[in-house]
Amino acid sequence: MAVIQDYDDPQEAWSGYKHFHKLYPMRELYVFHTSRTDVEVVEEFFSGVRQRT
Repeated sequence: MAVIQDYDDPQEAWSGYKHFHKLYPMRELYVFHTSRTDVEVVEEFFSGVRQRT
């Protein structure tokens, strides 16, 4: 996991997320607030149906 960008404004962070997701649609992207001292990501197997994009 790596920090790819930092933001001061939540709206700017959301725009940045959408930008990076468009560039790299197959990558997992997460947004975390800096007030969190520990970052925990739990991966779960998804067995449902997803719509193709």
